Amino acid sequence: MKAYVKIALRSRIDTKPQEVGRALLNVLSLGDGLLYPQQVSHNPDRFKDDFEGADALDVWWSEVAQMRVEGAVSDFSLDFAWRRKDAVKSTGYVCHTMRNNRGAVLPGTVSLTAQWSPKIEWIEVFRALIGVFPPRLAMLHLFTSPEIGRPSPWSSFEAGSFGAALNPDITNIAWAMYYGDEFADEGDRQKMRERGFSVDEQSNGYLVTVTKRLEDVKSDFDSFSRRRAELKTLYRPGRFRIEEEPMLERDVT
Repeated sequence: MKAYVKIALRSRIDTKPQEVGRALLNVLSLGDGLLYPQQVSHNPDRFKDDFEGADALDVWWSEVAQMRVEGAVSDFSLDFAWRRKDAVKSTGYVCHTMRNNRGAVLPGTVSLTAQWSPKIEWIEVFRALIGVFPPRLAMLHLFTSPEIGRPSPWSSFEAGSFGAALNPDITNIAWAMYYGDEFADEGDRQKMRERGFSVDEQSNGYLVTVTKRLEDVKSDFDSFSRRRAELKTLYRPGRFRIEEEPMLERDVT
């Protein structure tokens, strides 16, 4: 199965202003525009409309619809989804931040799935998205055969899921992770640095990577897996739904 890149994040910021959409397009323009949308939709599983550039955001970004909840009608913003059919093939969507009928903020979601390409500086794309959507949680990972097509909870990790909107969890450690807001206190950052992990402090949290390069996951998965297992020991027990490593499973059998 072909390797692919997954970026996912949750953010509490108001995603609906058009300047947020334009900032997202600027991120997708990085790397000679190899991630720039060619088609758009409100449904990430169905595309038929060509994307005509930033001016089209007037139509597609945070279009308002209505829904009825417990007898009351409320407005909500439709998802913004995009697809690229040429290299680098990719799909993504923004599920906008909203409030439920009790007034609680439901964080927005940004998701990007793309074929693996060394032509893109994926960590720079990730950092840029973090800048636009300061996350509660975020992940960047390169999925290869040892982690593709495994049963739950691995399937949740593969999907970039952080669980319920108001009660998120962390399925596994991706190559790069961002821990923000209430998750910023997770993990022993000092020991991470002492053991050679890269830790980058940000305004509302920190970014940590397992190895030096994302492509390490593809070129030497066993070494990546060992380093991830070591990094997990620097978090409290039970923090991650997945505790085992594919590499370690092979060592036992």
